[in-house]
Amino acid sequence: MSKQPTLAPVSGEILTREEVAVLLRVHVATLDRWHADREGPPRHQPGGKRARVFYLRTEVEAWAFGGAA
Repeated sequence: MSKQPTLAPVSGEILTREEVAVLLRVHVATLDRWHADREGPPRHQPGGKRARVFYLRTEVEAWAFGGAA
C-alpha cells in the first residue's frame, strides 16, 4: 500500500505558483524545473510567456494523488 502525499491547506480554486509550492511542499524553482522537464501538475499561462502563471486546484490535487487531471 503506497503512502498518499499530504497537502498543506491552501484555499481557492485558482492557485499561484507560490500557493502550489506551499501546497506540494516544494520550492517554486522545483515547479519551474518540472515544467521545463514536462513534468509536474498542469499549469496555465494564457497570454504568452510574460503572462502570469496559474494552476487549478483540482488539477494539482489530481496530479499529486496520481489521477488524471
